[in-house]
Amino acid sequence: MLKGTNCLNKLILFYMKLVFHPLFLLVTIIMIWNGYGLYLIVGILAVLIHESAHAITANHFGVRVNKITLLPFGAQVSIDCAFLPAGAYTAIMLAGSISNAVVSLFAGSFLWLFPQLFNGIGMFITANVSVAILNLLPFYPLDGGKIIEQFANKKLIKGLFIFSNIIFVGLFFVSCFFFFWTLAIFCICMIISVNTESRNEYVTKLCKITKTKKSRVHETAIQSDMTLFDVYKKTSSKYYSKFIVTDADNKIFFETDLEKYLTTYGVDTKIVDILR
Repeated sequence: MLKGTNCLNKLILFYMKLVFHPLFLLVTIIMIWNGYGLYLIVGILAVLIHESAHAITANHFGVRVNKITLLPFGAQVSIDCAFLPAGAYTAIMLAGSISNAVVSLFAGSFLWLFPQLFNGIGMFITANVSVAILNLLPFYPLDGGKIIEQFANKKLIKGLFIFSNIIFVGLFFVSCFFFFWTLAIFCICMIISVNTESRNEYVTKLCKITKTKKSRVHETAIQSDMTLFDVYKKTSSKYYSKFIVTDADNKIFFETDLEKYLTTYGVDTKIVDILR
């Protein structure tokens, strides 16, 4: 019960950091003007369920969640980790669509109890199923594309980006031909994302070490059986970290060393295997 309450509190704090993309406001005005306000509300609920699952799963793996940005069609969670293991990253990406599927099944059970609410519940189920399927499509920057990116080599990743560009550019021209402006805006957002997000989408605080941060050193005691990712989670955004391996003759290494280790070894590598 206490754990559930703590999770709820984190979600409340998380949603206090909601950021609205300018194009989201534009699409909102267009949809309300054309009488699709109810569809918009249901869609936003489905998206928030999806992103909440991303946030909860990321928190489970010890990744700090910074904010959520509502986009014209969907949202994006910003998390502070570039060295997340591929398995953990995949779990975070899959959590969104799984949550939408579970919520859809749960909502579907209410149709038997309250058939008079068929239109409203049906709309909610459709929205969740649509969000789940859309995000699993193998195009970057959708969740499906990001999962493929984790296990692909550099050549395949480049091909993934080119393929995603072709798909969204093609959809953009089709939507313009049929005057489907909301889809056109969606494609523009996707094209921008494909061409601006790097291999490591989430910026790590290790890449932001400044002279000011280096002047404030925080010493942290660790054990040699800890993995590099476990140590990474102990770094501070305010202080430059100095790590002391207490069960290995108090050997020390610093935050810059940790960044080098993370880019050289696997994130699941134990400290003892590096200090030998």
